[in-house]
Amino acid sequence: MLKIRCFEEGDKVKCISLLQTIFPKKQEDNFEKFWEWEYLSNLKNTGGDPVILVSELDHKIVGVLAGIKSRINIGDSSFECIWLTDYGTHPDYRMKAGAFKLAHRAMEDFDILLGFGNPNSSIIGKRIGFNYFSVPILANVLSLKNILSSKMKQAWLAKGLDAVWQAFRKISLFISGSKSDKVQIEEISFFDERFDTLWDRVKGDYPVICCRDKDYLQWRYGFVPGYKYKIFGATDSHGLTGYIVLRLEERTRFRTGLIVDCLSGINNIETIRCLAKTALSYFEEESVDIVKCLQTGIPVYDNAFKKLGFIFHRRNINVFIKSKSDKVTDSFLSDRRNWFLSIGDSDLDFYCFY
Repeated sequence: MLKIRCFEEGDKVKCISLLQTIFPKKQEDNFEKFWEWEYLSNLKNTGGDPVILVSELDHKIVGVLAGIKSRINIGDSSFECIWLTDYGTHPDYRMKAGAFKLAHRAMEDFDILLGFGNPNSSIIGKRIGFNYFSVPILANVLSLKNILSSKMKQAWLAKGLDAVWQAFRKISLFISGSKSDKVQIEEISFFDERFDTLWDRVKGDYPVICCRDKDYLQWRYGFVPGYKYKIFGATDSHGLTGYIVLRLEERTRFRTGLIVDCLSGINNIETIRCLAKTALSYFEEESVDIVKCLQTGIPVYDNAFKKLGFIFHRRNINVFIKSKSDKVTDSFLSDRRNWFLSIGDSDLDFYCFY
């Protein structure tokens, strides 16, 4: 008989084994430490209360639904939410493992559920009862050499076209403006109290935004095993005005740089522009072919990135939403215009959806 229940301490090894069976890309050596970081050491999961449901058939775990407990700021209020991250059933039990029952149980237990997914997952999401909207991926091509070499036999032609592209980029960056004298950029090694001050100052600028206080940022980017981030902060005479989080991705076809997160005040155009230019400079030094990020949905960010050469990529990411709260409606959360989003808001950073 199928049983849906909450995760228990003795389930860890079985859940990890099941996820590695469902998702072969999770076979890396550090996955157990990563899984413990993602769920068991999550700041919001202290007290042994991780957001994990399992489906059990004849005393065997055949399905799992796991999520990251977080908070979103909506207007002047803060709400607990769950980002659904690991969800699947054993291939041998697809018709018996209760995938839909897992999802419906999650919707009973939590008021606001969120999740990122690829475009193919929209049918499943709608069947479960989620609304969704699509978010474009932005891309900035720093080098054409490797990209063209994979498509052209004439290496000299690829090299020549890349030289023309580099000249065009330099002219575009020059037109976009010189370095600001007011904004200073520094590398960040630890998220201190300045980030709480920044978060309290700017969170009201955005209708819907996920929590970005110092404790969350340190857990998300400072403590995650197996991933290294480059973090830069922007300061002026008044203190910290913004930050940007970057990562190199080696698993993609071309050397890819990810802008995982970026935050400043909605009226601080100069900081946003300086942080974006810092990202491009860093990725150029690392010989990156292409830089990618999510379109934030906030005009001041999107315009600044567009002026620096970011264009729409051919892929979109879906954001799935389900709200039972009488204070936050599905229709409000399903409006793309209300959201500020980044790759780092969930686990999109780790699985090459981009």
